[in-house]
Amino acid sequence: MERHIPFFRPSINEEEIEAVTSVLRSGWLTSGPKVKTFEDLFTQYLGVQAVALSSCTAALHLSLLVLGVKPGDTVITSPITFPATVNAIEMAGGVPLLCDVEEGTLNIDMEKLEDLLKKGTRPKAVIPVHFAGQPCDMEALAYLAKRYQFAIVEDAAHALGATYKEHRTGSGYGPILSSLPWTTCFSFYPNKPTTTGEGGMLVAADKMLAERARLMSNHGITAQAWERYGDVPFYHWETVCQGFKYNMSDISAALGISQMGKLEALHKRRANIDRLYRRLLKEKGLNRLVAPLEQKPHRMSAFHLFVVKVMDGKRDLWAKRLKDRGIGIGIHYRALFYHSYFHQRYGWDPQSYPTAARVSHQVLSLPLYPDMKEKEVEYAVGELCQLEG
Repeated sequence: MERHIPFFRPSINEEEIEAVTSVLRSGWLTSGPKVKTFEDLFTQYLGVQAVALSSCTAALHLSLLVLGVKPGDTVITSPITFPATVNAIEMAGGVPLLCDVEEGTLNIDMEKLEDLLKKGTRPKAVIPVHFAGQPCDMEALAYLAKRYQFAIVEDAAHALGATYKEHRTGSGYGPILSSLPWTTCFSFYPNKPTTTGEGGMLVAADKMLAERARLMSNHGITAQAWERYGDVPFYHWETVCQGFKYNMSDISAALGISQMGKLEALHKRRANIDRLYRRLLKEKGLNRLVAPLEQKPHRMSAFHLFVVKVMDGKRDLWAKRLKDRGIGIGIHYRALFYHSYFHQRYGWDPQSYPTAARVSHQVLSLPLYPDMKEKEVEYAVGELCQLEG
């Protein structure tokens, strides 16, 4: 019987189980003290304001709204991303516009972005996607944002624990984003650097912006659930702005609190697995056929995904054979312009995004999760060798 190696497995143990069951025993399951504690941990970690939400998609949507995106406003992002990035633009009433990606990192190409801006495109916001956990060139993006007057919404769904020029993703990077309107959005989906099962976080240096997002995340009303039904003095609350049902529950937050305490250890394990993959691919002589993404100077990845480009034009065949041999794989990502909905709605032409079009048929993500054992990495690479043969 062939070995089964899942694409990912969340790093959960008795500490997380006890944290969640303690909330279940408490009788308070929705947003409450655990959410506040989770937000406080994020604020301590990044030095900014934090708003816990039901998903990263919710964080992206609220970010665009609080940064002033109105119906018809242009928002630029990458074609190599999960559909949620563009879904959020649509939800805010914005018009999504794609910018091609760098060959080596699959992050948004800042030179191509500048070309768009020089030709007269005037976005209200740009959403850089920190692909696979490696941050985009935020200094170059900040320069363009200042020159062309747009807001930045970082899609950091992959990037909790990453750094750019020794500053943590979501911190504002010292002085780099200090004079700009910006937010950063994180995901806590099960395969992300930390998980709450489902959930997200919006962070911002601007306290008023963060509080506006918090208000909108709870139907636009002036009292959170624990303020309406908890042990606090009575008062009347009211609806003061447009709102949504985007709040996080204490059940999710309890899981997140436990995970945050392990973030550095989980990150170190992911980094070690990434290094092992790279070493084994080189030692086995596979690099000419299976090219890992580049690691740029002054950027430390969160090592969320281990993505390779299959260079022989047989990516789908490789993916099928690996799955057949018990090795979980992912495709991150098939460019958005290849999805029928987006193609039909916006008429995006693959020829306008040659790098994204090409890598869409090459990218293959191999298993990577903190509890993955060295022998499992060796087995996965060994199966790649069999495929090459």
